Amino acid sequence: MSHEIRSAVPPALAVLTLLSAPVAAGRAAASEPIRQAPIGKPAVNLSIAKSDGVTRAIVGREVVYTLSVRNDGPGDAVGARVLDPMPAELLDVTWTCVPSGGASCGVGGGPVSAVGFGPIDQAVELPSGGSLLYTVRGLLSFEAGETLVNTATVEPPTPGSDPDLTDNLSTDIDQVIRPFTFLKWVEGELRPGGTILYTLTVVNDSLTLQPDNPGPEIVDPLPPELSLLDAAASSGAVTLDHAGNRVEWNGALGPGESVTLVIEAVLEPDTQGREVVNQGRLHFSLVVDPSEDALGDDPTQDGLASGSINDGLALSQDLTTGGPTVFRVLASVLAIPGLEAWGLLALAALLGLAAVAVLGRR
Repeated sequence: MSHEIRSAVPPALAVLTLLSAPVAAGRAAASEPIRQAPIGKPAVNLSIAKSDGVTRAIVGREVVYTLSVRNDGPGDAVGARVLDPMPAELLDVTWTCVPSGGASCGVGGGPVSAVGFGPIDQAVELPSGGSLLYTVRGLLSFEAGETLVNTATVEPPTPGSDPDLTDNLSTDIDQVIRPFTFLKWVEGELRPGGTILYTLTVVNDSLTLQPDNPGPEIVDPLPPELSLLDAAASSGAVTLDHAGNRVEWNGALGPGESVTLVIEAVLEPDTQGREVVNQGRLHFSLVVDPSEDALGDDPTQDGLASGSINDGLALSQDLTTGGPTVFRVLASVLAIPGLEAWGLLALAALLGLAAVAVLGRR
């Protein structure tokens, strides 16, 4: 005789038990300590902001950027990467990095603070709540285009560790201002011992006076292949420094005014085939003046006006090629010396004797 074993639990209670099992399991899990998920560390929230505080940049003047990098957590960003390749128009770039909130301008026991030259490419440590402040300085080249664009980024230490990348990039854009036209060209006898002339012209393209500040406004140091002879200018005062082989010009230029400086020099005897490179320097002053904010977007920053010191530097641009004025010294030409009357008679006598000697041999 077979016996059928039946459950002692009523069907309704069995269903209730099955339905409540997940809830009970959840309560049991909740009562245990919360463990970190094995898929990775807590996410980080990196951000970067870059600005030079203005919307215009003046050629020949220093541009100063501040670059702020933060991590708002909750995780620590060890090995995050800060990148600022720097535009080619910025010359002589230097930067400093100052940390706060436990951050470091390096990783693995690297420097807490740092200084550098040129582009920024750094692996850094940014704990939750930590930040880095970079200060970047560079001279805006006279060859800059119509705008100066600089973009900096901060990359998370591992892909996906920063779920929001919208604030990991920052771009600063400035309109480029050219307050002066500074041209230069060369002409003359480009041979050893020959005399050449450099002509430099400066035009004040701004709307304000460029005053005659302390120190020279134009300086032209001649290369060693040349020796200074003389110089003259259409206005202002010219100083000849024969020992230093250079010319200086002092003077003021009103809006739209110009000056022409002509320098006379002689090529040294042993310069045949050598390349002669020369570039003049223009020292000028332009400072902020709210009354000249033509854009109307930032009246405290964007104006231009003359100042009391020459804190700007521009380099002359060759009239035809741009950049430095360059030429190659040509070969010397053999000259026939001039003869006086007695010299001509002596030469004729020598030629006569030579002719007699030749006829006598026949």
